[in-house]
Amino acid sequence: MTKKHLRLITTYIIIAALALPFTAAAFSGPSPVDNAIAHDMNYPGITIDGKPVPGEIVSGSFKVAYMNNKYFHPDTDLVTYIRKNQGKIIDTLVGRELLVREAAREELVLDAKTKNNLLREDYQLFGGREIYLKFLTSFGISQEEYEAVVLHANSAKRYVDLWLSGSRFSTEELKISYEENIADYTAPETRKLDYYRFHFPPGNERSMPSEKEIDGILSSFRACKDAGVLEGMVEDLEKRYGAAVVIRAEKDRKTLPSQNDRISGWARELSPDQTSVFPIQGNMDKKPQIFYHILHLKSLEPEFVTPFATAVDEVRGKLKQNSRGSSVQFKVKQLRRKAQVTITK
Repeated sequence: MTKKHLRLITTYIIIAALALPFTAAAFSGPSPVDNAIAHDMNYPGITIDGKPVPGEIVSGSFKVAYMNNKYFHPDTDLVTYIRKNQGKIIDTLVGRELLVREAAREELVLDAKTKNNLLREDYQLFGGREIYLKFLTSFGISQEEYEAVVLHANSAKRYVDLWLSGSRFSTEELKISYEENIADYTAPETRKLDYYRFHFPPGNERSMPSEKEIDGILSSFRACKDAGVLEGMVEDLEKRYGAAVVIRAEKDRKTLPSQNDRISGWARELSPDQTSVFPIQGNMDKKPQIFYHILHLKSLEPEFVTPFATAVDEVRGKLKQNSRGSSVQFKVKQLRRKAQVTITK
């Protein structure tokens, strides 16, 4: 599908990414009843900040949406479709109109030559103006309605293209995006620790410490407040009782609040420079054993939120890198917060 096809389809969808590959011969036209309804239906009136949306844009948007729908659901009649989708069509139309008005404020108005070129390209896609207008008429879409929708969508698209370049992001928009995605600019609390696990294997009790000696070893560990000293104590333990005693040693392990493992849970109980021992009953070679877990908290980095002033370039970059649809939705949402929209049925 060519870019020209995409441009035609975006005549209804706000600026979008939907590419509906239909042609005039892809489905049968509506019934005469549909034609009559299309011409006579009372479409809603839409007023934004006291200024009405032109009627041909409103009725044309409903009809073009229905025409596109017929490709996928050829048996759907206009009344059923509108009853089901009226809210969505109005939301789309209001969003597009808000973008068009922003374009006008920026003096991004389509000149006569650009308008003629856009319309000529659209008509040529389907065999020329006369042939395609005849097809549109079968859906109750007048030339005025169709052309109003085409130019309306392209005016909105022109503004979005400029806005997405980043040159039109306002400070307010950037702050709102920053606040809505504050987690992206927040470094969670991080605890850095040294971790050791050891045990005294049974079967060679003569070379292993007694229970009293083990209590003394554990007490010395708990009293240690220096990571280097603790490392030396573990090395001495290994030299004295054999390499099989120390099963695991992990330096500078980092834990985050989101981690739900046992070691991270123990780490949350410690203060910086504190060493603690957690004896756990387990099994090795099908024999019950006590494993001693030694944790020394080396540092605690509290949660840190990057200030907006520092993050502003990153915020702008994320808005530009987001998918086109999500960025447009964000922009429309900000415009709707300030707009007074009135719908009359």
